[in-house]
Amino acid sequence: MLDDLWARLLDSLERTLPTPVLDNWVRPCRLLAVEGDHLRIGAPNKFSRDWLAQNYLDALHQAAREVLGTKGTTDTVHRALAEVVRRERLRRLGERRFEDLAPEVLDELRRTRA
Repeated sequence: MLDDLWARLLDSLERTLPTPVLDNWVRPCRLLAVEGDHLRIGAPNKFSRDWLAQNYLDALHQAAREVLGTKGTTDTVHRALAEVVRRERLRRLGERRFEDLAPEVLDELRRTRA
């Protein structure tokens, strides 16, 4: 089921993204889970995940909207990616590796962690 849904999302993205972007950044990812109205997309590494979220989040939203047909579900793509970024920041906070986190991000993470 997940592979079929991911294949349909890729088909949709093929109509809007350049082939090199699709092949180098999107195809290596996988749809890991559909949890309620959340899509969890796994990337091969943190850099790929962040780059994809920063550069092609709108394209992912549009593809999900096209394939799934509901705005509510597509809005959660952003929330799911944001949650992955938040978890990574919390992990680094726990390791005391926060050199590139802005002070307001550190404050927010400390509040959510408590």
